[in-house]
Amino acid sequence: KYAIADSITGQNIVAPRTVPVASGTPTGGMRVFVLGTRFIIVFTNVIGGGSHLQYVAISSTTPAIVGPNTDIAPAYVSSSSLSWDAVISGNFLYIAYNTTSGGQSVEVTYLSTSLIVATPTTFAGRKATLMSVTSDLFAPSAPRIYVSFYDSASHNGFTAAVSNNLSVVLAPTATITGTVVVNLTSTAYNGICNFYYEVTNAYSYDSAIATNFIETNTITVAGVVGTSAVSLRDVGLASKAFLIDSTSYYAAIQSSA
Repeated sequence: KYAIADSITGQNIVAPRTVPVASGTPTGGMRVFVLGTRFIIVFTNVIGGGSHLQYVAISSTTPAIVGPNTDIAPAYVSSSSLSWDAVISGNFLYIAYNTTSGGQSVEVTYLSTSLIVATPTTFAGRKATLMSVTSDLFAPSAPRIYVSFYDSASHNGFTAAVSNNLSVVLAPTATITGTVVVNLTSTAYNGICNFYYEVTNAYSYDSAIATNFIETNTITVAGVVGTSAVSLRDVGLASKAFLIDSTSYYAAIQSSA
């Protein structure tokens, strides 16, 4: 479901309602973005037994106007840990996702303010069960889009980058090796992508008590990977990372038995 509220009064403009689809069953993995004058709701829609990554567009000026559910990727491989992510950069919504269309791969595309989905760039043979997409806006006229992804089967992660027109700037480069990760997020600024990942861990004296921690590392647009370090212990990631000026932040969550 979705709702639209007034940012000043907090009152609902559109009461909670089901995402309208002409066919299929929305199954979750939902995120909302503001693209131009529209809200874009991206979600997983199961049609005929197959998962589609789709969107609906809702006018921000006339929220009663809702567009049809439309494919971003017709052969999207969904994951409970969310195997797609997206970021707004200028007049485009850049989206990366896991797919088996044409063979197993990770693909990157964009949706324009005219609601045109671009031909995706494909990283063949790559697989993602976790995904993070971020934009380096240090040079706003030529942003770079970083795609960080992780495969829970191999326990390995990679980061790639494309230009604003989806040309490959950085081929997938290994950033996480042999580590059990359950969450992933990233930011980018001035040619450096900072990524943060939640590592599964338990206390040595009782393996039933979790004590996950967040590690961080960097990769440059030239493909130089930094040295991983613990960012925060005994917590989990609770948000996507974000920038204020040039500093990265994220929300963390802690629980106790």
